[in-house]
Amino acid sequence: MKPFLLLLLFLLLSAQALTSDCPQDCSCPDRDSIFCYQRRSSSVPQGLPAPTKNLYLFQNGISTLSRDDFAGLSGLEMLDLSQNLLSEISDRAFELLSSLHNLDLSSNLITRVHRDSFSGLTLLQRLYLHGNHIQSIHPEAFRGLDQLLELKLQGNQLTGLPALRLPRLLLLDLSHNAGLSPPAPADLQTPNLESLKMAGLGISQLSGDLLRSLGNLHELDVSRNQLREVPVALGEAGRGLTQLSLAGNPIAQPGPGPRNSRTCGGFRSWT
Repeated sequence: MKPFLLLLLFLLLSAQALTSDCPQDCSCPDRDSIFCYQRRSSSVPQGLPAPTKNLYLFQNGISTLSRDDFAGLSGLEMLDLSQNLLSEISDRAFELLSSLHNLDLSSNLITRVHRDSFSGLTLLQRLYLHGNHIQSIHPEAFRGLDQLLELKLQGNQLTGLPALRLPRLLLLDLSHNAGLSPPAPADLQTPNLESLKMAGLGISQLSGDLLRSLGNLHELDVSRNQLREVPVALGEAGRGLTQLSLAGNPIAQPGPGPRNSRTCGGFRSWT
């Protein structure tokens, strides 16, 4: 019995050691992860332990960021700053996070993305900026993000989009930016893009040139737009598409015969 008690004591002490550096009002379930929820503080907690890989700071009331907030966290891979009060991203705020893969800044109050907002994030794979008030993005804001796989910009106030040169990008969501037009093919240099979401942009025509430039596209969401007919461009260039959403467009109902196989015969999912 005594050896068991000694083992239990050892495990308890080890667990305490793992969480001894846990910031106040946060939870540290293991050595790699810190969860800080509803701290009601305008700044990032200080003195975060260097081994941290996953840092969750959602709904904290954070309104400012600085480069020094993340000093010593070069191994951080996941940073969740969603649902805070950030109105801007300070230049080079994340520059020290050289290992970061996932950055969630959704549901804040951000209005602009500057040239150096994401400087240094050369390994970033997922960038979530949806649900902000973003009106403009600097033309070079995404430069150097060559490993990016997902970019979510839906639910902002964008009226223009910089040219995207993101060779590994798989998902791009531009939905619900009422003043935004679909990007021109020359401005969307994303040869591996699989999913493009453009719901609620007010689109009345869909460019065949755009679809032809995206030879790897599998999923297209153009729901809740102003399309009055199934775009012929889908039949011309959409052969790789397997999922298509046209719901919420004023498209005339087809007759009782089969749908035009030229435009929709290859889709596994049609809404």
